[in-house]
Amino acid sequence: MRTLHSRCGDNKWPKTFVFLAAWGFDHATLNGKPLYQDYEMHFMVTQGIRDRKTLRVNYPMANKRPPAGEVNPATQQIDFYIRSPRQNPRNRPNREVFTHFFGMEVTWKMNQVLDARVNHMNDLCTGASANPCTGT
Repeated sequence: MRTLHSRCGDNKWPKTFVFLAAWGFDHATLNGKPLYQDYEMHFMVTQGIRDRKTLRVNYPMANKRPPAGEVNPATQQIDFYIRSPRQNPRNRPNREVFTHFFGMEVTWKMNQVLDARVNHMNDLCTGASANPCTGT
């Protein structure tokens, strides 16, 4: 895990742990049609930062210090950002396009994928499945 936004958070986000994150350039489509090409994209899965009812980030919390800080470690959320390469100083953040999506629930299914691969390898070893090299 990685601490997000330095050791003490920043003026928009509290200090939290990042379980998974990625940055890069990519494209986006909407209903199968190109929407953005070669835009900066970023996602992160973190501890719960948003209020589950209002969906707002209540930060900083005035005169309130829960034991886990200003996050809910029992929940996780995903944030996804799309930023245009072109900047526009009239916007905040200063991008021509800045889109932010978020999801309030994260479900990990890694074990199912790993189990399927292990079972497939077991089938190959016992001959219960076709040999991937010969097809027999």
